[in-house]
Amino acid sequence: MDTKTVQFSISELLLLERVISYNAPRIVLGVPPITDDDLVKMALQIGHALVSAKEDEPVELCLTHKDCWLFREVISIFDRVGKSEVAEGYSIKTKLYAAILEFDLAAHVSDVPQLGFPEAQEVIYASKSDDAS
Repeated sequence: MDTKTVQFSISELLLLERVISYNAPRIVLGVPPITDDDLVKMALQIGHALVSAKEDEPVELCLTHKDCWLFREVISIFDRVGKSEVAEGYSIKTKLYAAILEFDLAAHVSDVPQLGFPEAQEVIYASKSDDAS
């Protein structure tokens, strides 16, 4: 299964952990339904990351396309942990959208070539017309 590695701060992980529950939406835009096993896997992955996290160091999670969409659905850009000054929900959403766009780009790059890397083009420079030769 294809995954994207996304880095989260400890406070972002706490917010991700808070939204994982059996009440989470099971049908999310354009991805297969989310199962109990999916939720358990995500909860265990986040729990492992929290237990092994070191203060002030980002923690990497490997998220599937489905994981990204689930978190996108349940987190608001205004969500925050405690009384933090910055809304962690906003930073999480930007990371999730970056991963979702990477998944979508990978899925459609062969269909729409201009979404991929630009092809190298040879550049020909004109010579000066006032050369004495």
